[in-house]
Amino acid sequence: MSDMETLQQLSEEYRDSIPTDLREARSFDWYLEECYSDPKVARNAHQRVADMFDFYGTEYDEEDGVVEYHIASEDPVGDGENVFYGREVHESIHQFVNKVKSGARGLGPEKRIKLLLGPVGSGKSHLDRQIRLYFEDYTAREEGRMYTFRWTNLRDVIADQDPEDDTVRSPMNQDPLVLLPQPQRDTVIEELNERLDAPYTISNEQALDPASEFYMDRLLDHYDDDLQAVLDNHVEVIRLVADENKRQAIETFEPKDKKNQDETELTGTVNYSKLAVYGESDPRAFDYSGAFCRANRGIFSGEELLKLQREFLYDFLHASQEQTIKPKNNPRIDIDQVIVGRTNMPEYREKKGDEKMEAFNDRTKRIDFPYVLQYEAESEIYWKMLRNADVPDIHVEPHTLQMAGLFGVLTPKSPTPRGLI
Repeated sequence: MSDMETLQQLSEEYRDSIPTDLREARSFDWYLEECYSDPKVARNAHQRVADMFDFYGTEYDEEDGVVEYHIASEDPVGDGENVFYGREVHESIHQFVNKVKSGARGLGPEKRIKLLLGPVGSGKSHLDRQIRLYFEDYTAREEGRMYTFRWTNLRDVIADQDPEDDTVRSPMNQDPLVLLPQPQRDTVIEELNERLDAPYTISNEQALDPASEFYMDRLLDHYDDDLQAVLDNHVEVIRLVADENKRQAIETFEPKDKKNQDETELTGTVNYSKLAVYGESDPRAFDYSGAFCRANRGIFSGEELLKLQREFLYDFLHASQEQTIKPKNNPRIDIDQVIVGRTNMPEYREKKGDEKMEAFNDRTKRIDFPYVLQYEAESEIYWKMLRNADVPDIHVEPHTLQMAGLFGVLTPKSPTPRGLI
């Protein structure tokens, strides 16, 4: 097979791997039928992430007495390249999943930050990255599909609408069910829950984001409050697939120098290119580019979260507890996302002892992520590093890596004893 034929075959395989409905716009009535057929389409972020862990498989390790999720123990998507070793690590992962599953049932953790806490090099960032990678893969599959909507033909009704904004995607990638008034939505959701086969129930009490609410009000005025006419003529339902590179349903946020960082990075700011068109107070002139906006419907990942200045951490209070954000000069905006943070022990102790951070500390669920404590598991990590490295085949003397693993386990990397943090 020639290089050109091989390239063509790979291109065809790639096209076949993309869900066909990514390119198709559907009607709102079609989406309702899909929800009735498969109520899980309307899941919230915690429910979708919880189902994701089970989808790739689980296994109960009777010897260690811990549930291992294949996302971490086998890495089926990465062909085993990113596997986790060690009973303590899998216990921590199991604890994290339990928090997410409890949040899926509305038991409280959905209103808390899942804080991965452990020493440097224990694998916190690795797990966080693995979860984001698998969420991308899961939402591209039939089992993990989710949808959002876009407004169309707006200039037919709204005279001052910018020609470039004749078609506007939901800025927060909201579920199309938010287009229904709450009483009507509750009736639909009640029927969905009657058909749902899951350990949780579907719910959705979110309000439309300010821009979408503006369009809905103007369109309803035009059609004399005929919601069906608005949905038929100006709403298209489209597939939503998480993509970290596109900042779509996955977002990462990291601390910077306080002089170069402000709260608008989290909550969004004014779209200055639209100020001259719409005016400052118009909701269409807001730019939903904040990290919380981009992470909606998916996962927010806070790198070294507790290194952030105290003023930035205040934004996490409402984001976690109230599940809303408050941009400057704008009303509150509902959000739906799994907020994951990670930090080291020094930063945790500092914030834990700060009385002014009591409210923030109350809104975190601590998940200890210790070092591996079995030398066999530590040696497996070294084998994995060698397998993944771009080096020629090399010979390793018998028991060399086991001895290295024993040395690594018995040599603390910090004054705090390993596993006792």
